[in-house]
Amino acid sequence: MNHNRKQKLAVVWTSGDRDVALKMVFMYTYNAKKMGWWDEINLIVWGPSSKLLCEDAELQEYI
Repeated sequence: MNHNRKQKLAVVWTSGDRDVALKMVFMYTYNAKKMGWWDEINLIVWGPSSKLLCEDAELQEYI
C-alpha cells in the first residue's frame, strides 16, 4: 500500500429503512471520520434513502 496516497471511502446509502441509517450507515461514517480511518469520506444518498431523508427531520439533523 502506498501511504502517500489519500485513502478515500464512498458509502452508498440506498435503504429506505430508518434503522439501517441509524445503526449502520451513520454510525460507520461518523466513526470512520472521528477515528481517522479514512482521509476522505463521501456519503451518497440514493434511491429510497433520499425519500426517507426528505421526510425525517431527525435523520436530516444527523446529516
